[in-house]
Amino acid sequence: MVVVVKRTRRLSPLILALLLLSSAAHAQTPSITVTVLGADNEPKPHVAVDVLGAKRVYSQTGASGSFEVELPPGRYVFRVREGRRRMEFQRQVSAEEQNLTLTVTW
Repeated sequence: MVVVVKRTRRLSPLILALLLLSSAAHAQTPSITVTVLGADNEPKPHVAVDVLGAKRVYSQTGASGSFEVELPPGRYVFRVREGRRRMEFQRQVSAEEQNLTLTVTW
């Protein structure tokens, strides 16, 4: 009679955790930076920026003329407003875009 002993391998908890973190890093939400510049090509602080889509964000630019937002993939309308002036543009945001910068000359 022959007895075959089969040895199974188990993943250590550390390796399993590293694999999970690695896959989570690939599924991060894209970070979008919107910068608003004036006609003189200088940053415009305190300009309202609305992001409309799967996620809605209502914000304004900081002292540097920029603001940052994390958005899940999808189609978005970006609206820039200052007083009675208003500008809109659409942009598809994909999961592959991790650090996207959009610059608007106002």
